[in-house]
Amino acid sequence: MAKQSQLTFFESKIIAFTRYYFNTGILHVKFNNGKIYEYFDVTLACYIQLIAAESIGSAFHKVIKANYEGDLIADIKPIDG
Repeated sequence: MAKQSQLTFFESKIIAFTRYYFNTGILHVKFNNGKIYEYFDVTLACYIQLIAAESIGSAFHKVIKANYEGDLIADIKPIDG
């Protein structure tokens, strides 16, 4: 059975993790501020370029944000305690 999605965590000041859905090209990006954006029709080549980059933040701006429109799908605020 083919892999349907890939979840990748990052040690980044900007991005916590990404999930890429291979069959649809949908990319979810969770930022450290709690916001999750969804990007459509992201090519596999762009996704690989993103996760293989030395700087995920820079690559996100160059590869994803510059080429795809994102929709805010969640804003998860941390609980102050």
